[in-house]
Amino acid sequence: MNNIWCWATNSEGQTFIHEANDFGYSHAPFERDATYPSFVNTLRYPDSFYHPPTAQDLELGGTGFSGIAISEDTTRGFPTPWQNVHFVANPITGSINTVSYSIDKNGVYQFKKEQDLVTCSDPMFRPIALEFGADGCLYLIDWYNRIISHNEVRNDHPSRDKISGRIWRIRHESQSHSPPPNLEKSPDSQLLKHLASTNLWERRAAWHQVAKRQVQNLIPELMTIIRNPKSSDSFRIHALWCLESLGHFDQTLWRELITSRNPNVRYETLRTLSTLQPPLAKTHQLLTPLANDPSFRVRNELARFYRDTPHNLEKKHSDFLTSLRTSEARLSKKQVKGWKGSYLALGGPYETAFLNLLVDKALNRDAPPSPLVDETRWNKFIATHPKKSPAAQKQVQDRINALTKSITTSSPGDIAKGTAHFNARCATCHAAEGSSGFAPALGGGQGRSVEALLTAILDSNAAADGVFNTYQVIKKDGSKIEGFRSNLTADNLTLTFMGGGTLDIPLVEIKEAGYIQGKSIMPDSITTEMSDQDYLDLISYLRSIK
Repeated sequence: MNNIWCWATNSEGQTFIHEANDFGYSHAPFERDATYPSFVNTLRYPDSFYHPPTAQDLELGGTGFSGIAISEDTTRGFPTPWQNVHFVANPITGSINTVSYSIDKNGVYQFKKEQDLVTCSDPMFRPIALEFGADGCLYLIDWYNRIISHNEVRNDHPSRDKISGRIWRIRHESQSHSPPPNLEKSPDSQLLKHLASTNLWERRAAWHQVAKRQVQNLIPELMTIIRNPKSSDSFRIHALWCLESLGHFDQTLWRELITSRNPNVRYETLRTLSTLQPPLAKTHQLLTPLANDPSFRVRNELARFYRDTPHNLEKKHSDFLTSLRTSEARLSKKQVKGWKGSYLALGGPYETAFLNLLVDKALNRDAPPSPLVDETRWNKFIATHPKKSPAAQKQVQDRINALTKSITTSSPGDIAKGTAHFNARCATCHAAEGSSGFAPALGGGQGRSVEALLTAILDSNAAADGVFNTYQVIKKDGSKIEGFRSNLTADNLTLTFMGGGTLDIPLVEIKEAGYIQGKSIMPDSITTEMSDQDYLDLISYLRSIK
């Protein structure tokens, strides 16, 4: 993804991630080996294809989603309606969003925005991370800063607060004040009692203690827990993780787990085999019933097991893998539109093609590896852009200050005219409201100050950051080319230019290449000839973007 900010795993092992921008992936169930679209193209395999959007219409607003906390604790946690939802830290809008979800018969997630858990009128409130604690309450880190974005205004801006910060605890009035248990001091005999807790923090801490202490004498009890029909699937999965941590495999027990009705149990049962790696003679006969498993997630993990096992594959294993493939003639080509293009649709077309990809990697695992990209060589600064003289910088800042005062004291501008200015000057690079440019997204304009937006327009070099610094290629023939580095393979480096044009440059032709620190891709002349009224209209449009 283009800017990943979080990783959260629910009570049954499903991991969720999200990117900072609202490009259709602000909520995504993580799929190992998948390739997601990004500002800079990076493929998992040379023949990989992009994962389709998972939250295309969620529209949380903003470009800085920076944390997911999953509400599942039925004993110490939040009550309904704050159960079985995800809370999202949104520093741009200064809120904690609530997202509910459902899963259809094909395993496709649908996400829906619910009433925000927290909103705040204080412009300094900037939640950047959140987590449920051992007491069942929700803790969040508040950056407490008027200036939130690292690439919004210059780093030495006087409004940047580099000292203050806050941690909040959110407790529902029905939650008790009982102190959380100290798992470090809990005796071995009590660990499984803690593992049975519905508090996910306590359950995870008990599992970690079993692994840390290597309590082998708990193995019989763990197997009893897993076999107990009254055990919840979350309890069963965590007990399975304990056995995995203890290096224990029991063929009979794994055969029982493989037949679970819950695809998460079947998936975790498969995944643990990649850790434990018992002989193929024992595992292959366990796995053959999964060839027709209704869950793509389970079948994907099946292909990964054979791809990653250190044991030699025999013909029967290869034949089994081949049986998992779908012929090209039967593959659905149904597509959906999303950020930067069209994608195979979820619900069958994408999942079937992705399983074929994993099967091909397993069948050809002994093939020579694809050439690796030397990211270290090509991801560095090779020059520093000279800063403006104090007089020139003062002139720019005075212009920004004057426009800020004029705009903030004027009636709102004409949004339609502002949209026209944006489309004429900005849309070829910047993503906003469905556009798919390569430059930073402009969502969450409502949460950005007038001064910050004007600084980004009139003094873009002051806020140039990361991959949005100008990239320069110096060829062996002495010529120089500058643009946005949008792709890198083992053979070529790709530059993208304003307007969307691209150029592939063979690496063998390059003498040196890297970023120019402090030089934005955005040219200073982009708003030449704009009047004060034009700026008012443009800023009014930008601040209307959710």
